[in-house]
Amino acid sequence: MIEQMHGENFGVYGARKVHAQLRRQGHPVARCTVERLMRAAGLRGLSRAKGPRTTIQGLSPDLRPDLVGRAFTATCPNHLWVAEITYCRTLTGWAYAAFVTDVYSRRVIGWQLPKSLRTDLTLDAVEMGIWTRRRAGPRRDDPPLGQGRPGRRRAPQPTARQSWRSRLGRVHRELV
Repeated sequence: MIEQMHGENFGVYGARKVHAQLRRQGHPVARCTVERLMRAAGLRGLSRAKGPRTTIQGLSPDLRPDLVGRAFTATCPNHLWVAEITYCRTLTGWAYAAFVTDVYSRRVIGWQLPKSLRTDLTLDAVEMGIWTRRRAGPRRDDPPLGQGRPGRRRAPQPTARQSWRSRLGRVHRELV
């Protein structure tokens, strides 16, 4: 009867709702019994749980400078890299992803896909981007969409690093 009720509701009902439905139909059954029988049958309801909390706001205003002035354009490879962090629900929990993209070629040059959200997630992706570019050596990169192929040119190497400390006291670095 529990499997039938679970199936009639498109597999959405969990033990609490199945228990309430059984009680409305006049079947005196304990909720713990419904939970045990559903667990034994491998039935689970859908959860309305929200996504993971990824941002904890600081107490003071954000004083970090905008280093690119919101101008996300580059005239040559390795001139400007941007990073993106996102997360996705999987069958086993949440998966987190950090990508580093070269703005000039719009090519992903570094990424990390861990199971947990760590502070150094983006830094690992940046280090992979540095490793990727050093391994490739001087080369002609793909031009942005809608432009012709440029002549052969040497990509500028990142020269300076900027460091700062997070609220937790960890040191972070980025290429400038």
